[in-house]
Amino acid sequence: MKKLLALLLALMCIVPLAGCNKQEHNNYELSRLYVHQESEDIIKPSIKLLEGNKCQFTFSALRSYLGLGTYTIEDSVLVIDTDDGEYKYTFHIDGENIDKLIFDAGNSSEYIHYGEFEDGAVFELVANSSIE
Repeated sequence: MKKLLALLLALMCIVPLAGCNKQEHNNYELSRLYVHQESEDIIKPSIKLLEGNKCQFTFSALRSYLGLGTYTIEDSVLVIDTDDGEYKYTFHIDGENIDKLIFDAGNSSEYIHYGEFEDGAVFELVANSSIE
């Protein structure tokens, strides 16, 4: 029953996007999308980096909270600060083309909203329309 509910939720999220020819969120174009591929969750944890240093961190299908906020990159470290001021998440950048983000739980907020990942989890680049 839980899997059916999760599948229906996933379809409800995907169907409205079917008519879009541009990937946008709150009027910001998607620059990069990273996904934690090792997750067995039906909606895998993901990080969308948007133009203007905006971002969206999706943790789990079990939680409606979206980590909307901003990100900074300094010394091969990406830091996400949520707009509500409640959470901070840190990732080490791996690869010359910033193709992997490695979660650093020790420098991040403890609560990950039922996300199925832990310290050292790798988020891999799956979509790239360029960050300049």
